Amino acid sequence: MPSFLTPSNLLILFVAVTLIVNVIGWQRDRKRLIALRDETERLRHSADQAMDGILSDVAGRKEAERARHDTEQQLTSLVRNIPGVSFRCQVDEDWTMLFMSDAALTLTGYSPKEFVSQGRSFASLIHPDDRERLSGVVRDAQQAQRSYSVEYRIRHRDGHELWVWENAEVMFSEENGESWIDGVLLDVTETKLRTAEFESTLNAIGRVLSVIEFDMDGNILSANDNALKMIGYELDEVRGHSHRMFCDPAYADSRAYRDFWQRLGQGEFDAGEYKRYAKNGRPIWIQASYNPILDADGRPFKVVKLATDVSVRKEMEVALRDAKDRAERAAAAKTTFLANMSHEIRTPMNAVIGFTELLLDTPLDARQRGHLETVHQSARSLLGLLNDILDTAKLEKGVVELEYVDFSLRELCLDIASSLRLSAQAKNLPLEMDYAPGMGEFFKGDPLRIRQVLVNLLGNAIKFTERGSVRLSISQENEMVHLAIHDTGLGIAPDRIGKIFDRFAQADPSMTRRYGGTGLGTSIARQLVDLMGGKISVESELGVGSVFHVHLPLLQGEDILTLPAAANDDLPPLRILIADDVEQNVELLVIALGKLGHHVVSVDDGAKAVDAACNNRFDVILMDVQMPVLDGLAATRLIREHESVYRLAAVPIIALTASVQAEDRHATESAGMQGFASKPVEIGALVTEIARVVGMNPARVIPAADLPRPLPPESQDAEPAEAAQADNRAIDHEQGGFVWGSADALNLAIRRFLAAHADASTQLATQWNQRDLTAMGALAHRITGAAGNLALPALHDLAGQLEHALKHNELDAVPVLLSTIEGAFEAIRQTVDPMAGTAAAAPDARAAPDLARNAVQVCARRVIEALHRGALDDGALADLARTLRDHGWTARAASLEAAIADFDFDRAEGLLQPLLAERVTVEE
Repeated sequence: MPSFLTPSNLLILFVAVTLIVNVIGWQRDRKRLIALRDETERLRHSADQAMDGILSDVAGRKEAERARHDTEQQLTSLVRNIPGVSFRCQVDEDWTMLFMSDAALTLTGYSPKEFVSQGRSFASLIHPDDRERLSGVVRDAQQAQRSYSVEYRIRHRDGHELWVWENAEVMFSEENGESWIDGVLLDVTETKLRTAEFESTLNAIGRVLSVIEFDMDGNILSANDNALKMIGYELDEVRGHSHRMFCDPAYADSRAYRDFWQRLGQGEFDAGEYKRYAKNGRPIWIQASYNPILDADGRPFKVVKLATDVSVRKEMEVALRDAKDRAERAAAAKTTFLANMSHEIRTPMNAVIGFTELLLDTPLDARQRGHLETVHQSARSLLGLLNDILDTAKLEKGVVELEYVDFSLRELCLDIASSLRLSAQAKNLPLEMDYAPGMGEFFKGDPLRIRQVLVNLLGNAIKFTERGSVRLSISQENEMVHLAIHDTGLGIAPDRIGKIFDRFAQADPSMTRRYGGTGLGTSIARQLVDLMGGKISVESELGVGSVFHVHLPLLQGEDILTLPAAANDDLPPLRILIADDVEQNVELLVIALGKLGHHVVSVDDGAKAVDAACNNRFDVILMDVQMPVLDGLAATRLIREHESVYRLAAVPIIALTASVQAEDRHATESAGMQGFASKPVEIGALVTEIARVVGMNPARVIPAADLPRPLPPESQDAEPAEAAQADNRAIDHEQGGFVWGSADALNLAIRRFLAAHADASTQLATQWNQRDLTAMGALAHRITGAAGNLALPALHDLAGQLEHALKHNELDAVPVLLSTIEGAFEAIRQTVDPMAGTAAAAPDARAAPDLARNAVQVCARRVIEALHRGALDDGALADLARTLRDHGWTARAASLEAAIADFDFDRAEGLLQPLLAERVTVEE
């Protein structure tokens, strides 16, 4: 036996092997751990040594300790992760803490240690207003031996308040009789604020809206007071009942109603206006939204309806709709009324104006002519008022259409100024025009509407200006043409400027009584300017004057000039059928057309017109649109049908109508009419239309370069001092030369005037002695107008004063004025007589032997162009008169000179137009 194998060493080896074996076993199954405790005591007996040991198994105790440690760790982790503060406290006034989780620091700003071991009282943090309530809740829970939940406020260490929710239970130990509280504290400040906001929102909604809750089958769960008031029920009367009770039975049984609830069941929102029925079947209109409310799984479990009673609004909408319908019917009736009134007023006016013009062409004494001119002027004024009203109606209805043609803006403005100059001169007002140097002349636009705007504004300026001047200035501002109308008139008060463009509005309500008019001129101007894409504005100072600004977007046009259609007298004798049921209209047309050499047949209804047209051959038919038995449109259709069946050439038919509505013109075209003439009928315009439809000499467009133009005057402005001096002169040669084109033409016209009014002073004296004030006023008016046109300022002023005195019954001034007027006539005679030889020789000086047709037309064009400006090219007129006489047109030359002498430029132009025809004949 080896020496080291002693009993003691063997014992040690046994213990070591056992330990190793046990450790290996624990490593193998990981289920059991054996801990050995070695208590050895060496026993020494004689020479041998011995070791005694005790082995104890402590694995169970170690396992229990480890389990307890694990449990403590789990509990610590759970407490740490609880959303809030876990605590245990004594049931005392200070809420003395026995334990608090680490979350206390976040909730209160104090550490758990400060509460548990340093004596910090939790009760000191509780809001004073909440302490008594909290103590009562705890007492009740303690007595009932149950848990409790309560919300209260605490103050954080930094001073701000927060709401906490406490859920706890009072515990009791039977062993020692002690009690304590175990619980959790949660910060619910944000939730509390959100809840308060939500509740306030719900309360606000509830105060304003009707709220009804339904289950998913449509049964009523609840309703607020607004809803109950709206439907007229008590809550017990509707709770548990179906939504169908508020619906029309037919709708409740429909597929649409089932689909409605099906969509809500799928969580879809629905809103709109609905007709529902309240208690006792009372219909109501509501604006409502149906809002499905979803549970935590996203499934709808009820529907909240928010509604507002819109019955009153619905009634208003219905009332407004009815009012709109009535207004539209009234507007349609107004349009029809205007069309009818147009016909009814224009028809008798046609006779008044037409027969007055016929009578004015006959020999009359001065008194008769004065009366007829008054009638004629009054009828024209009435027609102007009617046209204003009809223009307003057309603009309101939006039926005014613009045309875009090339035109001369300079010529247009000169023509307007010329046409209004006599009105201005009658009030001793200079009418000036300032066309900006270097500005283009030709533009593209609607010259008719531009003329209408300028005539309205210039006419108003003259009407409301008693002294000073009126001026039209034209300039270019970028891409806009600026037309400015200046006057030194009454001005407009600041509080009226904003209304000056309103319909039927004037600067002063007394204007209508004092000056007349409809108050539509500026309104029509504004609407037309708006229609053309422009702007209109006004500057004015009361008692100083006004400036109306018109800006129009006119494009540059081509350099061309359009001449009017053929003249009246060149039509060959035509067979004309007139169909009109108004006897005066027929009589007027028969006389007027008969004088022009036409053979006229008349009928008084459409059926007779059809019969006459189908059994006779006419060159043209004048067809009234509104007639008994058969109207003009139906009659035209029957005539066209007859011509189609028998393959006859269509006879031209011209519509005669007092209507000015665009749709009426379209209706005549649709019926087969080729022409259109408005009543009151202008004979010249009617004959021109006849010439057009029968294919004679249509309007021609001639390049402007082919027409010789006199240079425009550099300026029409005159200094006030010069104007005052001119008023004392017998003849204003500068102004007269501009108007008439030359001094020779002016002197010739003045001599003709003196010849025509040689006994004017005697006539006035005789009429004064007979106290025939009406005849005196008419003669004075004619002298005033002629003197103004002839640049005779002294006579113009005196005759105007006489006219004013007679009109306003200021008769004391008449004898002096009569004497002064005779002196003015004599001054004019003395001024003209020295130049008589020069004027008489003018035609011979310009004579040219045997002028060719082209020369005749060039002269005629020059004269027409001058007439359009209200002036006269004396040289062209002299050459033209000589040539006409050389070619045998003596009567035509005499008629032309007579028309010029009478200042009847329209008739003069009518006599000139045939000279522009392709062929010029010498027949008289």
